[in-house]
Formats: sequence, structure tokens, C-alpha cells
Amino acid sequence: MTPREEKKRIQKKKKAMRKALTMLNLGLFILVVVLTLIGVFHIFTPKKSFRNKGVESFNAGNYQEAVEHFDKALGYNQWFSDKLNVDICYYKADAYLRMEMYQEAYDTYRYILDEYSDSHYEEEDILYLMDITNALIKFSKGEYYGSHTTFVEAVDKGYKELAVYAAICYQHLDDYENMKLYFDIYSREVGMDAYLCYKFAQYYIEQEDYNTAVSYITQGLSQDDKAYEKQLRYTQIVCYEKLGQFNEAFALAKEYKELYPDDTKGDDLYAYLDTRVNISEEPINDIYNLYGDDYIEE
Repeated sequence: MTPREEKKRIQKKKKAMRKALTMLNLGLFILVVVLTLIGVFHIFTPKKSFRNKGVESFNAGNYQEAVEHFDKALGYNQWFSDKLNVDICYYKADAYLRMEMYQEAYDTYRYILDEYSDSHYEEEDILYLMDITNALIKFSKGEYYGSHTTFVEAVDKGYKELAVYAAICYQHLDDYENMKLYFDIYSREVGMDAYLCYKFAQYYIEQEDYNTAVSYITQGLSQDDKAYEKQLRYTQIVCYEKLGQFNEAFALAKEYKELYPDDTKGDDLYAYLDTRVNISEEPINDIYNLYGDDYIEE
């Protein structure tokens, strides 16, 4: 091979190498671009934005809307977001609890255990929350004996807001002393509301302390929450009847009958009190069961 041919060979080889390097650099550039785009789609997602919207809805009491935002947030497969996902799941489970969707809350806690490393949460805490949620599932099915001990233990551990469930369980177990004890704990935690006033009135009726019951009923009727107004009004009439104040009871029964014309118990109560106020000379039988069955709408 002549020197000239050797030179051409070398030049050709260098040209091929430069072309190969160019192709390699182009390939690397494309790879970097692709990885960057993938990274952008998996790192910079709306996950946190939807999480924040969910928290905002949660704080406003719009729990179903909050769950929808949390589900959207969890739907984004964002890298390095396990800790954020666990936080979202905590909120989601709490939203379900506030909607009394206990099985859904339980399943959400289970999802945390199954999907994420315990470096992002305390496993003992999750398991305990699952125990409480399982007790709420039993409670919703009327299994009061099987669930009340969990609520009592939870209250002792600082979950004072669960005292209301312990109290209701004790009520169904006919343990009115403990019922009042745990309603007292709950009232100190969240303050008095119409529901608690109604429950305290029931307790004092069981104790035949009708004057104290009336005071709680009056307090309950003054609350902005009107969810238990019907029960409070009926119980108020019964208390005045038990106190022998028939004129007051009859006036309230008349008002109750006008407010709730389809309530047969109210009709019976009104009819009975009518015989007490407008006394007939004809003897009658006491056929009215005024408070034999608890007038409770849980």
C-alpha cells in the first residue's frame, strides 16, 4: 500500500469514527430528552394540587368532594411521592369516617399497609386505627357489646371524640351511668349540641328527674342544629306530662301535632293529654303507650 493510499484509508477511518460519534451523541441527546420528558411527566404532576384541593374541601366539611380530589391525586404516578400518598390516604380515610363509610375507611388503611413502606408511617398507629374502624363497622351493625370495649380503650388513649360511641353502646347495654359518663367526656371535648342535650334528657328521664331533663331539652331547642328538634319536642311533652303539668304538655302537644301531622305517636300523645285537660265524665281506659318504646332516631 502506497503512502497516499494509507493516508486515504486513515482519513476514511477518521470520517467513519466522526460519523459514529455524531450518531452516538445524537442518540444520547435523544435519550436525555426522552428521559427528561418522562421525568417531567412523573415528577411534575398535579398530584399535590389535587391533594390541596381535597384538604380544602375536607376542612369545609365537603367530604365526598374531598374524596374525589384525593382519588385524582392518587391517580398520578409521580416518582418519589410515597410519603405524600400516605398523607393523602390518611385524609381520605378520615373523610370516609366522617361520612360513616367505615368499611371504605378500613380498606384505605389496609391500602397504606399493602402499598407503602412503613418508613412513611407508624405501622402500630395504622393497625390501631384499623381496630377502631373495625369497631365502628360492628357498631353500625348494632354489635354494641362487641365494640364498646374498643371505644373505651380509645378514649383512655386520648381519642376523646370516640366517647360518643362508647356512650351509645352503654345506652344499648342499659348501663346509663356509664352512658352519661362518656357523654360528659364527649361534651367536654366538642361542646354541647342538640344531640347531646337530647341524650342527657333521656338519661335524666331514666332517673325520673324530669326537671333536669326539661332544662337540657330547652338548651337543645335553642341550638342552631335542628336535626333533633322533633325528638326534643316530643320528649319535652312527655316530661311535662310526667310532672303533672298537663296544660303545658297539652299546649306543646298541639303545637307538635301541627308541626308533624304524620307522626302517629304525636297523635296518640295529643289524644291522651286531651283527656287530661278536657276531662270527660265518662270513664276511659289508659290505652296510650306514651314512652314505653324509646323514641329515638339514631
